[in-house]
Amino acid sequence: MEPNKAIIREQFKITSSDQLYLNHAAKSPFPLCVREELDRFIACREYENVEYFPNLLQDKIELKQGLSRLLNADEKRISLVQNTVEGLNLLVDSLRWEKGDEVVVFQKDFPSNVHPFLKLERFGVRVRVVKSENLLFSTEDYLSLINENTKLVSISFVHFLSGQVADLETISKACKAHGSLFCVDSIQGCGAIQLDVETLGIDFISNGGHKWMMFPAGLGFVYFSEQLSEQMIDAKHGWLDREDAMDLFYWQNERFKDGRRFELGTGSDMLVACAKASLKWRESIGADYIEREVVSLSETLRKRLLEIGFTLIQQNNNISFKSGITSIVLSNAEEVFHSLHERKITLAVRAGVLRVSPHFYNDENDLDRLIEELKKFR
Repeated sequence: MEPNKAIIREQFKITSSDQLYLNHAAKSPFPLCVREELDRFIACREYENVEYFPNLLQDKIELKQGLSRLLNADEKRISLVQNTVEGLNLLVDSLRWEKGDEVVVFQKDFPSNVHPFLKLERFGVRVRVVKSENLLFSTEDYLSLINENTKLVSISFVHFLSGQVADLETISKACKAHGSLFCVDSIQGCGAIQLDVETLGIDFISNGGHKWMMFPAGLGFVYFSEQLSEQMIDAKHGWLDREDAMDLFYWQNERFKDGRRFELGTGSDMLVACAKASLKWRESIGADYIEREVVSLSETLRKRLLEIGFTLIQQNNNISFKSGITSIVLSNAEEVFHSLHERKITLAVRAGVLRVSPHFYNDENDLDRLIEELKKFR
């Protein structure tokens, strides 16, 4: 049965207010189920089950199981982290690098997907950069830099500002052909656009949960392939990353071989509980529906903006923009942003570009309201 948009919107208190929120590429509001879970959690931790530690371990298992279904990944290949950049640093710090190794990154990518690799230059690693003058790139730009010295290629699934969707399949095949690792920053796609890590042959993804996934800020996840796992060293050690962790005075315990090897100590029980509730509810809606709504709303928005004379980054017909991000090129983007904010419409400005990012609970009426306000700036 098709989900009911009206019932979905009831899960978001912001839809019954005078606010119009279209900034999910920055952070998403919580669905009601997260508030309910938070209330339950606080009541439990106040006096019923103060320690909560066994519950945390079970919640982590269930959260990873949900993520494994979302990603088509083995749950044993998933670790919980704080955010995207922590996950990318985990990858960089867990590999053996040699002088002459090469890494490929995008010049206009979000800094989280660049800086962790730049630090490798001190070890003699060459960071090769896919150049861009307009936030866009071609798949061929990436392929031209992949060679027998390429140890790793890193790319964003969806670009944070242009909304460009990378051709992960083609780049993954090129990486496999050259024996290179394939790393994806998936934060601007996962939770809106479906991502199948097994089918695409991705070695590593890192994903903060506070954007399209609708997790609380401070909790994300990484996935690593079996091939990559065999190459990763344990750069950091803790007490929960090994078998029989409660055998506190025996130091020779075998480290976990699965994702728990990177979860060193006690995490946030509250964040995990809330993320699990959000993911469970979203599963009941369905990933197909969520993607269809996000893409449909974005395509409708772009069409209407072009009809009234706005210039969009997404006007290049040779590139895929099947994402939730629409970017309006304006000379007065900051002015428009602040004017809309005064009218209780929340978008974002990044690098002088006005970014609009609706999620699956938004509807045509939300777009109507935005368009009517934007017409005043034509």
